[in-house]
Amino acid sequence: MLKSGKQIAPEFIRLFLLEKVRSLSFGRDVVSALLMFIFIGFLLFYLVGLAVFLGLILKNLFEVQDVPSFLNEGAVFYLLAEFLIRFTFQKKPLFDLNSFLHLPIKKSGIIHYLLARSLFSPFSLLVIILFVPVTISDINPVYGPLYSSLWIATLFFLSIAMHNLVLWLKEVNDERFIGTVSVFTITVAPFLLLYFDVINLGEITAPFFNLSLLGPVPLIVSIVVCISLLYVRLPAISR
Repeated sequence: MLKSGKQIAPEFIRLFLLEKVRSLSFGRDVVSALLMFIFIGFLLFYLVGLAVFLGLILKNLFEVQDVPSFLNEGAVFYLLAEFLIRFTFQKKPLFDLNSFLHLPIKKSGIIHYLLARSLFSPFSLLVIILFVPVTISDINPVYGPLYSSLWIATLFFLSIAMHNLVLWLKEVNDERFIGTVSVFTITVAPFLLLYFDVINLGEITAPFFNLSLLGPVPLIVSIVVCISLLYVRLPAISR
């Protein structure tokens, strides 16, 4: 009987760990991972500090009177910035599919396991670290816990949608120069248009995020977009 991805996932994890331990570069990888852990630790410390005092910084340093409205307008620029960071640093999940095709495992199970594994990325925590504190301190007192939860959940699922979009682009583009330049140009363009006061994309998208403070529709839309991009990735990852 063919095994599903859920049934075989613990074995995949065990084989992945064995591959790393038995690798000739295991010592070097441990040192690199330790240095990276220290770097991420310092970065995380400053990010948490920024997140905790974000509301105060916006009010006192930038003289923002309405923090929720400012965040609604700036949310799209955060997502674009996260997209750039993911596209630059996030790697495609690699898996030697051919090595397991002779085993009684569903190919779809392997693919779903690979999709699920790719979600466990530090980038997926960025939106939580940065926006949960300001949601509690500045959005919750105005709109209440239910609607502030809808707001942060909407932003989170859009972040995961960015994750799926980035990996899909990497899978179909295969890091070709023209495709990479096109992605960067399209993503940076809204920042340049804002800087030169041509058009503010945040003003166009702000009503969508503001609506999440009034009801669940934006959250539902975000989940649908997230799932749709997940299934868009399936043909590319199963080649």
